Amino acid sequence: MVPLILLRLTLHGVADPDTFWHIRAGQYLWGNWKFTSPDPWSPFSSRNWILHEWLPELGLAAAASVGGLPAVAWLTVAAGALLFLFVYLSCRSWAPILPATIASTAAVFGASASLTARPQLASFVLLAVFVGAWLRTTRDGKARWWLVPLTWFWACSHGMWFVGVMVGIATIGGMILDAPRAARPRAVRLLTVPVLGMLTAAITPAGPELLLAPLRVGETTDLVSEWSAPSLTDPNVAVTLAMVGGIALIWSRQGHRIPWTRLALLASGVGWTLLYARTVALGAIIVAPLLAEALQSMHPDERVTGTRAEHWTLVGGLGVALTVAALLVPRVASEPGMPNGLDPALSRIPPGSVVFDEYSLGGWLLWRHPQLRPVIDPRVEVYDTAYVRQHVRALAAMPGWQETLRRSGARYAVVPTDSALAAALSSQEGWTESDRSDGYSLLVKG
Repeated sequence: MVPLILLRLTLHGVADPDTFWHIRAGQYLWGNWKFTSPDPWSPFSSRNWILHEWLPELGLAAAASVGGLPAVAWLTVAAGALLFLFVYLSCRSWAPILPATIASTAAVFGASASLTARPQLASFVLLAVFVGAWLRTTRDGKARWWLVPLTWFWACSHGMWFVGVMVGIATIGGMILDAPRAARPRAVRLLTVPVLGMLTAAITPAGPELLLAPLRVGETTDLVSEWSAPSLTDPNVAVTLAMVGGIALIWSRQGHRIPWTRLALLASGVGWTLLYARTVALGAIIVAPLLAEALQSMHPDERVTGTRAEHWTLVGGLGVALTVAALLVPRVASEPGMPNGLDPALSRIPPGSVVFDEYSLGGWLLWRHPQLRPVIDPRVEVYDTAYVRQHVRALAAMPGWQETLRRSGARYAVVPTDSALAAALSSQEGWTESDRSDGYSLLVKG
C-alpha cells in the first residue's frame, strides 16, 4: 500500500515554474562554477545572484542532460522515497511498525503539496534526518557531531538549512528544562553542535552572503502564492493539523508530564504548519515521530525493535515504487506542464528580444528559450522589490501599466489569455494575438 501512495503523491509531470530555472542554473554552474555574480540572464535584475542551492541544481541539470524531463520527474519520486524512509526510521525508534507507518505516511501526505523537482526536496529529507537524530539525543544525551558537516551539506542544497539548526536548539532547550539541575551543563554543551553547524553555513562556495539569503526572499513573500498563509481546507494542511490534534488528544489523556523536548518540537511543528503554505511540509515532518510515539503510548507492551524481514520489506517496497516510476515517467513527464504549443512561434522570435511574461513562465522561458529575455522569472530575489510590484500591477492592467510595458522595451508578450493585460493589449492599436496554447496567448506588437 505504501508504494502505491508514494507513487500517487510524487509521480507527476514537471510543471513547477521553479524547476526549469533550477535546471538551467545547474547547467550554468557546470559550465563556469560561479556561485555569486551579477545575474547573467536578465537585463532587468538589479542584485547579485547567489547560487546557494547549487548541489541539487547540479543534480537536476545532470539528470536533465542524461534522461530529459522524465529523469527529473523520477528524482521527485526518489526524494519522496527517501523522505518516507527517514521519517519512518525516526518514527520506528519510538513505535512499532503500524504506528510508524501511519505517522510516516501522514507526514509524506502533509508534505505532498511541496513534493516537486526543486532543491527544497533536500530540505525535507534532511529535516527528517535531523529530527530523528535530535530525538535520539534526548534518549542517550550524546552529541551527534556528524550533524555539523551535514548542516554544511544542507546549506549547499537549500535555503531552509536553518530549520535544522532551530530543531537542535529547540530540542536542547527542552532537554535543559527536563534535566535535573546538576545535569543541565551537559545539555548546554550540546549547543555546540547547532552553533558549529550554523558557522559552517558561512563557508560554503556561495560565501557568507548565504546567511542573508532567506531575508531577501522575505521581501516579496506577499507576491508569491506559495508564501501565502495555508488554507485549512487544503488536504495536506488538514492532515498535518489532524496529526497535531491526535498528539494533543493522546497527551491530554496521559497521567504524566509531557517532556519539554516534545512540547518544544510540537510547538515548532505547529508554527511551521501555520506560517506559510510552503512550510506545511516542515511541520508534518517534525510532528511525525511525536505522533508515532503518542500512538505507541496507547499500547506500551508492543515490540518496538525492528527485524531483518521488516528492513527487507521496507527496502523492497520502496525499490518497487522507484522501478515502477522509472517505467512510467517517459509517458508522464515527456513534456513540461507549460504552454508548449507556443514553442514554434517563440523559436521564431529574434534572439535577444524582450518578452513581457507572467511570473510563472519566466523559468520555463529561461530554460526552453534561452535566446529570449523575459522581464520576470521566479528568482524574485535578484529583482528590486519595487520592480516586481510594478510588474504585478502591469499584469492586472492597473494604472501605469503602459509605462511599465514601455520601459521594458518588449514587443512580445506571453500572458494568460483571460488576463487583464491580454485584454488591454488586444485593445491597443498595433498589438495582435499571434498564437494561443494551454490558456496563454502570444501577443506581438506590429
